[in-house]
Amino acid sequence: MAKRLFEVPGYQILEWIGEGAFGTVYRARQCSTNRHVAIKMLRTPPDDSQWARRIARFHRETGLCAKLRHPYIVQLVDAGIGEADQPYAVFEYIDGETLQQHLKRCGPLQVDALKTVMGQVLEALAYAHQEGITHRDLKPGNIMVTTVHGQTFAKVLDFGTGGYLPESKDFLDDLTLASEVLGTPSYAAPEQLRGAPPNTKSDIYAWGLVCLECLTGATVMTGTSMAEIIHRQLLADAIALPVEIANHPIGALLRRALAKSPRDRAGDASRLLSEYRAICFDELAGKARAGGGESLVAANKSTEGFQVEKRLVTVLCYSLGIGSHDDSAADLDILACWQRSHRRLCADVASGHGGFQAGNLGDFQMFYFGYPQSSDFDARLAARAALNLAEAIGRRSAHNASPSCLEFRAGIHSGFVLIDCGEMPSGATSHLALRLAASA
Repeated sequence: MAKRLFEVPGYQILEWIGEGAFGTVYRARQCSTNRHVAIKMLRTPPDDSQWARRIARFHRETGLCAKLRHPYIVQLVDAGIGEADQPYAVFEYIDGETLQQHLKRCGPLQVDALKTVMGQVLEALAYAHQEGITHRDLKPGNIMVTTVHGQTFAKVLDFGTGGYLPESKDFLDDLTLASEVLGTPSYAAPEQLRGAPPNTKSDIYAWGLVCLECLTGATVMTGTSMAEIIHRQLLADAIALPVEIANHPIGALLRRALAKSPRDRAGDASRLLSEYRAICFDELAGKARAGGGESLVAANKSTEGFQVEKRLVTVLCYSLGIGSHDDSAADLDILACWQRSHRRLCADVASGHGGFQAGNLGDFQMFYFGYPQSSDFDARLAARAALNLAEAIGRRSAHNASPSCLEFRAGIHSGFVLIDCGEMPSGATSHLALRLAASA
């Protein structure tokens, strides 16, 4: 079925290009200059109650893009209101393909193209950070690759999920809206998935994952479900590198960019760019090819001298979602207080039944029963904790006037995990518990 083409004053819409979660993109001709542009039109949501929030997010995106003027960042040309009061933004049109499309079509980048493209992306991030802006959704699908007179260029797209850095004067005004967006789990830093404020280190982590994908041709963080991908990101285990990359200077740089803990991760994109440009990539030619991701397991990690324990545990994963029919800023603050209060209640109940808190992810919380100490009653305690959680939440809601509606869901799974030298348990058991809670 043909896509309907909208009318935009001053532009001739030529064709539909694609669409994202909230907008539709068209190729158009600017009548005054005769040049081609890309027009992003905000799409009407199925629920009218979401419209005001989408408009606010759209205007925020155009505001971010208007502040960024860099050769490796797609430029905002114009913005306005089209038919049916739909906001639109006009960007320069890039005649090329996304890095995601290029990797799928051609496999890993050649080393000369790799150094150019990822260097330009890092330069774009360094500039944005200096302007007080972070991207927060850097991935191959948001990087355009184009060739002009035989030279390859990169253009970073879609700062719509970006945010202002804490040191920026616009940070406080932007905080509530910015905190709603998590980015793409396969490229999001662990602290970003936990809802931390925007920071430069999250962008550098995503850049490291994209760079490694360009080297190997394989996405680094994959899984059979979104929950499994998120869990892999949250694990403390270091991201292993193929041997050819690990023994090359780029390996040392990537290890600093991909450190799971922000304390250990590089945070200055400008300094990282200088180090990146000084690296000689010639020795990598032909070594890191498609399929190289297979060697990502256990690279650079020796298990000699470490005792790995296999233990049966029960994992309880639950979420407490809070919603409201009123989206006013005041009510959002009230809801945030309610959510914190209920989360503390839930954590106290689960801990009181012997659960060990493994971590948080948005509305989800995870507890291990049988770690660090095990007993014959771990599974029973986990089940009793889940029942008492639901009862406690219902009791509190009945006795307190709440402006919100609560959605409680839980998943429990028992299985074996591996405990390596006192580290957090790893294995599929926690993945399954998270998946059960998400689909409950």
